[in-house]
Amino acid sequence: MQSNLEKKLKETAKANPLTKAEKNMLWTKIENIINQKHSFQPFTIFRLKPKLAFASFMSIAIIGVSTAVAGASNDAGPGDLLYPIDIALERVQLALSREENKDNLRLKFAEERLKEAQRALAFQNGNDSESTTISTSTENNFKRIKKADKVLPAALKKLEKTKDFLERKGSEEAVEYVNELIEKLTDLAQSHVSDLDELEIEINNNKRKQEVRAFREKIKVNFKLNHSNNKGKVVICHIPPDNPDNAHTIEVAKPAEQAHLAHGDYSGQCGGEDNSNLDTTAPLISNVSSNVSTNTADITWNTNEESNSKVWYSTTTPIVLSSSLLTESADLVTSHTISLSGLSANTTYYFIVSSLDSSDNKATSTESSFITTLTPDTTAPIISNISLSISTNTADIIWNTDEPSNSKAWYSTTTPVVLGSSSFIESTNLVASHAVSLSSLNASTTYYFIVGSTDEFNNEATSTESSFTTL
Repeated sequence: MQSNLEKKLKETAKANPLTKAEKNMLWTKIENIINQKHSFQPFTIFRLKPKLAFASFMSIAIIGVSTAVAGASNDAGPGDLLYPIDIALERVQLALSREENKDNLRLKFAEERLKEAQRALAFQNGNDSESTTISTSTENNFKRIKKADKVLPAALKKLEKTKDFLERKGSEEAVEYVNELIEKLTDLAQSHVSDLDELEIEINNNKRKQEVRAFREKIKVNFKLNHSNNKGKVVICHIPPDNPDNAHTIEVAKPAEQAHLAHGDYSGQCGGEDNSNLDTTAPLISNVSSNVSTNTADITWNTNEESNSKVWYSTTTPIVLSSSLLTESADLVTSHTISLSGLSANTTYYFIVSSLDSSDNKATSTESSFITTLTPDTTAPIISNISLSISTNTADIIWNTDEPSNSKAWYSTTTPVVLGSSSFIESTNLVASHAVSLSSLNASTTYYFIVGSTDEFNNEATSTESSFTTL
């Protein structure tokens, strides 16, 4: 109902635009009705001009609907049933506000987008805190991840749209404030990505791992996050909420530190652990190579320490991890081999390899490429146009094939010609027009012969038996 009312209001405003003075008068009358809490007399609005009367009626109808749903929709976020109503109410409020108040309203709504993201990533304990740490409860995790997958990109899009509008207006202070909100939202996204890194390691279900990975890479692409190995990381003692006895030292991205501290982790190494040899160095990837066939490719590389194996690959460049195909092995090795199958023949593929060691240090290669081979020929040549040139003691046998192939002729004075025991003459040249010469033949003698041609893929064709008689 809300969207229909808003649509009608917009259509009316478009068809019969109000002047600035009419807008101010309309807003003043609506403000008076609301602030003074007068009982509304429905017929009084028709004393106004027709277009003012209809706009007033539609505006007050929207305000009536807003009263019923505003409270429920205020805490909604992208993906929630009431969220479109929340956004519609903001648009109505902005449309009916005085021009000098519009920028403040835009900044207020921008703040709300950030708060929606903070609420979506709030810790699992049912409160409305702004902690961004992900719970270790699997189902709660995935509900929150799916929510974040909608809320974070939507919030960024709204903030950037607001920023673009304010930049066009030349509102420098407002633009600076929106930039601050975008920075906070980006920190929130980076913290969320770090939590997803940790979650991927902790869960054992491969399908869930792939889902977590896809969500993480999508957020990184949307926010242009590019984590470099071990840059901006801090050491904390991580205390799992559902297993506090399993506290252990980990490294997380700096933006994620406060989120971990908020739910009980603390800075530095865990007490009682011997972390003097804590590994903070990513594996070193070397000797990346590919062994390619028509529809498969083996990608191999080495690392200087035991680590897992991942290959992302695609027919487009640059590789986008969130949308590229992935093949992986969880085995910790130093000599890595990942086999790719189901590839298309004679096609260029781009790929990136990655290895993660047992201390969660990750190394990623630069992009490389390979080209699959042509589909092998499995069709034998077609022999045609067999002809002869005969003399007393010689005979030239001539024929054609539809593809380059060698030339061979078996011949005998008895029939049928037995290929394994008959005399033959051949040429290894791959040609389409063939000619072989038989010599030292007996005069006035009937000879039986078969010709054959084999192409470069070892597909062989032989003719039916024919005959000739020397002169």
